[in-house]
Amino acid sequence: MHTLLQDLRYALRQLRKSPGFAFTVVATLALGIGANTAVFSVMNAVLLRMLPVRDPQRLFYLTHEHMPPTVGDTGDSRYSYGINVYNRLREDRSVFSDVIAYVPLSFTKTAVRVGDAPEEITANEVSGNFFSSLGVNMAIGQSFFPVDEDKHSQVAVISYGYWTRRFNRDPKAIGQTIFVSGVPFTVIGVSAPRFYGIESGGTTTDLWIPLQNRPDLNAWGLPTTKSNNLYGSPNWWALMLMARLKPGVTPQQAVARMTPVFDHAAYETVGQEEKKNGEKMDLTLVPAKGLGTSSKDYRDPLHVLMGMVALVLVIACVNIVMLLVARNTVREREFALRLALGADRWPLFRQLLAESAVLVVTGAFFGWLFAIEATHLLGVWAQLDVSLAPDKAVLAFTLGVSVLAALVFGLAPLRAAASAPVAMTLKSSGTQTTASRSRTLSGKVLIAMQMALCVVLLFASGLLLRTLRDYQNVDLGMRAEKVLGFGAHPVSSSGYGQTLAFYTQLTERLRRLPGVSSVTLADLRPGTGWSDNNDLMIDGRMYPWEDGKNMLRSNEVGPDFFATLGIPILAGRDIRESDTQTAPRVAVVNQTFADRFFKGTSPIGHTLGDPKDPATIVGLVRDSKYTSADEEPMLMAWYSYQQRKAIQNLDVEVRAAGDPMALLPAIRRVVHEIDPGIPLGKPQLLSTGFEDTYLMPTLIARLAVFFGALAALLVAVGLYGTLAYRVNRRTVEIGLRLALGAQRKRVLWMILRDSLILVAFGLVIGLPAAWFASKLMASMLYKLPPHDPVSLVAAAVGVTMVSVLAALIPARRAASVEPMQALRNQ
Repeated sequence: MHTLLQDLRYALRQLRKSPGFAFTVVATLALGIGANTAVFSVMNAVLLRMLPVRDPQRLFYLTHEHMPPTVGDTGDSRYSYGINVYNRLREDRSVFSDVIAYVPLSFTKTAVRVGDAPEEITANEVSGNFFSSLGVNMAIGQSFFPVDEDKHSQVAVISYGYWTRRFNRDPKAIGQTIFVSGVPFTVIGVSAPRFYGIESGGTTTDLWIPLQNRPDLNAWGLPTTKSNNLYGSPNWWALMLMARLKPGVTPQQAVARMTPVFDHAAYETVGQEEKKNGEKMDLTLVPAKGLGTSSKDYRDPLHVLMGMVALVLVIACVNIVMLLVARNTVREREFALRLALGADRWPLFRQLLAESAVLVVTGAFFGWLFAIEATHLLGVWAQLDVSLAPDKAVLAFTLGVSVLAALVFGLAPLRAAASAPVAMTLKSSGTQTTASRSRTLSGKVLIAMQMALCVVLLFASGLLLRTLRDYQNVDLGMRAEKVLGFGAHPVSSSGYGQTLAFYTQLTERLRRLPGVSSVTLADLRPGTGWSDNNDLMIDGRMYPWEDGKNMLRSNEVGPDFFATLGIPILAGRDIRESDTQTAPRVAVVNQTFADRFFKGTSPIGHTLGDPKDPATIVGLVRDSKYTSADEEPMLMAWYSYQQRKAIQNLDVEVRAAGDPMALLPAIRRVVHEIDPGIPLGKPQLLSTGFEDTYLMPTLIARLAVFFGALAALLVAVGLYGTLAYRVNRRTVEIGLRLALGAQRKRVLWMILRDSLILVAFGLVIGLPAAWFASKLMASMLYKLPPHDPVSLVAAAVGVTMVSVLAALIPARRAASVEPMQALRNQ
């Protein structure tokens, strides 16, 4: 211990003598380790981190590939199940100790009210065993019991975050009444602090209630109908399920045992005849970690990003190794003297290791602070509700990287320091020709490797940046910039008449506001990612599903929908005020629909849907985006919301003459005057909603550009340092050349030529590596081939320019050497 402390004290004294060197190394390490820690922290939270529940390794989401042809679903069909499937799976206790059911109360957020303050939060209906099966304790109060599910009790558990945000952690929150979509519930518990729910996609849940059979609390917030009823419609698959395996049971064994049970339950309500026409149903178990079933959407981008920051760290470490080698070259006389006096090489290595450990520990400390702030910013930019704060796994990752870096920095310069020729070094440190050539060659190899890695990073950055530009320049098929969308979901109305009256009054009053050009309504706001997908029937003819090829997307909209959104009408008319329940049903279709089924003729006058109650096509509009900015044109139809038998929650779209966001105070006032219990749901510009659909590509592209620029800067610093060191070592040689008549421009070219040779070697290695690495990014690109020549050329030009600029200063310094002064100092 005494020896260790002595080495550390000596290391600190040595570093204090070179503050510039120490600062450069620490700053480089902090950026490299901090960036890697931040990205790994995101990867850990999204892909690796287990749920904070009891024995999370035995908890799985249930998914399946196919479903019976006549079964309806909500959301993603792969994760939806009917109530009868849930009952059959939980009755079989052979491999599952528990089966947990949950379903959102809305596609987005749910209106709640505590006292007189309405707001929107994320709320789920869950089975009575939800908290007990997960093994989640309550911070205060109690959780649900199975009897709460059976009796559909009006009790609620709130999250620790919502308790903090809304009740300021007041224990008196227990027993308070919270109105969920106008229905009163009594708060009985607050969940544990680290439990954010089990929904996929990075969404935290604020409130849980037992499964309900009330028509005003139907699953997903949909209106209760004969076919959309959680308990009354077994062929409506709306529930999502999780299962806990019994100890000793593997996922493969569970799938093999439960697949026949699942298969039988899936067809028991539709008849075995359906089974002949349906595809094979494959039950699958997905581990409950990260973002669950949504993790696959983030997997490729995060792996690419992790690879990029790893390359940045490698470049940073190479720079530091070259700095250490250069610094130790200056200290050769010290090392040679110690060896000449009988010192062993082990204490020398221990000293170098101590110096590198001090640098690495300091760099890792500042890197950790940088990572904490960076992960917070990444969470905000990516709009992820889950905590991205570094945890024990991230700390272990950072410590592992730091220990590896310390060993590399300690070992890398050891050979040069320990193998210095003692006698020659003590006589003169300026004429070590052989060692100098060896170190020069090593430096050139390292610089060439850095340039090759930089080419890969710049090429990847170019691909992602060009993809982002393609997203930003995509034609939405509408004029979305001046349109403000928001949710306005009545909580006190019941039945078709009251809901229709609410939306009619709301749109009339909004149209009278100053600065409002037009107002319309939509069942599903464009750009939210949700869509209503149906079977296709034209003029009474049913088209086969064909794996979604004949799927018809639809939306229920209000009058002047296309005029308000700025979607050009190519033929026919818009939805009108007169398209009510008493009028014949109407529909408007898009250009893709017309081109496929009515090429060369007009679709106007043809019908869609059941021949008993068909909708006549009255309009043809240009193709426009519906769910996201990158979707391909699909068959699309719009219907009048007034002609539905039941009206569900609608979103309002307001076209403004000026700044749409300036209308928000007046809009809030109008909504409050009509119903004080209604909160505005996610008010934002329609264009912003579509921008959110490529939020992850935007974040990845911006980070890639940052890491590419950082890599280029590190390469420039490394090249500059190497050339500056070489120029300093060759001062006498350069002075002699100039004294013998060499022109200064030839000396300038000599140094620049060395830089260009290194660039050439870097490009020879880097361009093929970038070409092959780009295949890993194919799934992340939009309207761009992986082997994009523009990005490849830009990467090569970028590295060349950075190298020339970095070499220019040492080259000019070499060309300005005074021959007599250089020869005098020999």
